Amino acid sequence: MPINRKARRDRESGYRVNYIQLYFAYGIEAGIIIASFFAAYEFAGRYVSNDATLYALAIIGAASMALAETARIQTAKAICTHTQIWKKVIAWFGVVCCIFITTKAMSQVTEQIYSPRLIGVVRATDELARAKGQLATLVADKEAKAAIMKPLADDVARLDKQVGELGATIQSIGAAPKAYTVKENYVGTCRNKKGQTRQCTKTRSKLVQPEYAGTSVIGQIGNVQEQRAGAAKARDEAAKVVADSNVLIANQQMKVTELESVRREAVLQSQLHSFTAMVFGKDPTAVTDDEVHWFLRFFVLVTAAGIAVASTILVVTAYHPIPKALPPKPAKRVRKEVVMSPTLENHVRRIATMSNNNVTPIRETKP
Repeated sequence: MPINRKARRDRESGYRVNYIQLYFAYGIEAGIIIASFFAAYEFAGRYVSNDATLYALAIIGAASMALAETARIQTAKAICTHTQIWKKVIAWFGVVCCIFITTKAMSQVTEQIYSPRLIGVVRATDELARAKGQLATLVADKEAKAAIMKPLADDVARLDKQVGELGATIQSIGAAPKAYTVKENYVGTCRNKKGQTRQCTKTRSKLVQPEYAGTSVIGQIGNVQEQRAGAAKARDEAAKVVADSNVLIANQQMKVTELESVRREAVLQSQLHSFTAMVFGKDPTAVTDDEVHWFLRFFVLVTAAGIAVASTILVVTAYHPIPKALPPKPAKRVRKEVVMSPTLENHVRRIATMSNNNVTPIRETKP
């Protein structure tokens, strides 16, 4: 239909329509429909592609919402063109329902704008949390092993002290007496030159060791030293295990540091974390997950609602009612003033003077 025919038809309906705004509104609506359907298509392919039924349901749901989008502009046009109030109310209700549908669809679209970066941050955070958990496990294991090593070290120290006390006892007793040799007689067998044997008394040397009071103490020292050697061996084995735990903890701490750098880099590349940090006045790496998801809900919903309302506003403001022509106002009667010429003025003065003198004026005639 030519534009002049459209304009003529609109004037007959009592409206002047800005078709440029309508074309922009239709373009925005087409973009919303394409974007929402494509986002739902990608969403279905990402999460339910392995199940044909769920995939088909997701596509059908996306198509139904895309079709519902087409009703919003027509409903908005009905608000402007209907003359009955109850129909305008119904049209407004339909527009609000369509805005809710558009907000839901565009929320899915805008959420996927930030989800790749957010998923990267979440994965880096999870890896960092697992690394910290492993570090905490290693630290707890080391503390348990150190707790086992402590009584072993205490036993070694106690046995060392006991050996020292026994050594002090030996020193107080003094040195052991030296052994000495004594002669003693005994009955033996003697042989004469003829080879005959007989019993006879012989003499022999005997080493005599005097009794020493520290003998029992020396035995105790030997037993304690043997116990101390066993305790020291167990202590050294436990210390080696603790030392190995320290190496594992150091390596895990290096891994945690690397993962913290990876997470920080992912956060700095996330626009959502940057926006949240600006809102809450924090460093991007200091914002919490609750703050990020609160801002995500707010930001996505506000953006989606703005997109949903934009084309509706264009449609509603594209229609301008043409005011009806008013009947012409009646012309006002203007009172005209009489302008006297000098001759007429003199004549009026003369009549006034004659009236004051009771003289009947005489009509003057022109010659």
